[in-house]
Amino acid sequence: MTPKTRTSEPAGGDELMMVIAVAVILVVAAEAAFVAYASWLLLPFTLLGVILAAVGVIFALLRTIDSDTAIPTPRAKPQPSAEPALAPIRGTALAGR
Repeated sequence: MTPKTRTSEPAGGDELMMVIAVAVILVVAAEAAFVAYASWLLLPFTLLGVILAAVGVIFALLRTIDSDTAIPTPRAKPQPSAEPALAPIRGTALAGR
């Protein structure tokens, strides 16, 4: 019997739930500020904030569907390959000697 190896999968759903929760909290706080200080000047900014929060959630959802993570993760930098050392220059190759 061969042992089965398990690979861990990224927890994209947890990150997506975090993004949705933060967006909901920010929208509710912005709407509460609008209710407290209602004005025609604040209305467009409140609606713009709600639309931007919706766009952010949609972006996180699409990233989760495509790459199984809601928040971009930094990629590891590739290590430079080791180059062989050059052979030292012999006396006959030196100019003027």
